[in-house]
Amino acid sequence: MSRAWIGAAIAGLAIAIADAVVALVWPDPVPAHEAIAHVAVGATWIGAGLVAWARHPELRIGPLMAAVGFTWYLTELWWPAAVPATVFYLLDELVLAVALHAVLAFPSGRLRTRLERVVVAGGYATVLVGNLASVLVWDPARSGCAECARNLLLVQRSPFVDDVLSTARPAIGVALGAVAVTLLVRRWRFATAAGRAVLGPVCGPPR
Repeated sequence: MSRAWIGAAIAGLAIAIADAVVALVWPDPVPAHEAIAHVAVGATWIGAGLVAWARHPELRIGPLMAAVGFTWYLTELWWPAAVPATVFYLLDELVLAVALHAVLAFPSGRLRTRLERVVVAGGYATVLVGNLASVLVWDPARSGCAECARNLLLVQRSPFVDDVLSTARPAIGVALGAVAVTLLVRRWRFATAAGRAVLGPVCGPPR
């Protein structure tokens, strides 16, 4: 195995264990079934990505699938302190953009068309640029989130801008998702029998 694969495997194991430990020592205890489910989802994606990576190291889909698992662990705040909380505010929902990338790039890990690249770039921009714009104007303490840690990147509080961003980001996300579904359906319709067998896990109809 390559050093990158070994490093990803070690990091995946470490982050899964860390997620479980944090759930146990969190000031507000997390229900066991929720903690187990959260760890399992991330570990499943990372494990599947590592398997695909090992079997087909020439493809990019394995690392992409593993990246979905790693970013999944960013959907929960790891520690109620200002620095990790601010990182969480910046990277929250990044898993959605990575998952969109992985689905559209399946099975090779490469995006095929300009429209696919535009959709994926739009997904990353919506999350990362949207989060950055939001944290610049969002003050947790004055926005009804008393348990939230301080936002270190706050420049000037603006509830209006924050409300606009909170409305615009989901709307853009839904639009990008609709385009992605259309692309997958179109790919399925024009695929050969062999191609449909490969695409089945992503866009095949349930049996």
